[in-house]
Amino acid sequence: ALITFSPAFPTACYNVQCTGDALSNPDRAEIITVKNITQASFTWCGAGANASDTISEASKGWWLAIGK
Repeated sequence: ALITFSPAFPTACYNVQCTGDALSNPDRAEIITVKNITQASFTWCGAGANASDTISEASKGWWLAIGK
């Protein structure tokens, strides 16, 4: 999913920290990566893996961007 900063950073985004939300299923593991970080946006890539080793719906969670 494309996440857009509002407003964009004037110079650059240096880092994006993410954490998944797996409260609805405690046996689920969240796998989250980000890519294409710009001063205006980033792409959230993630999925949830269940205890049965199956991939379920796309991950949900929170993020914090650090920039200048």
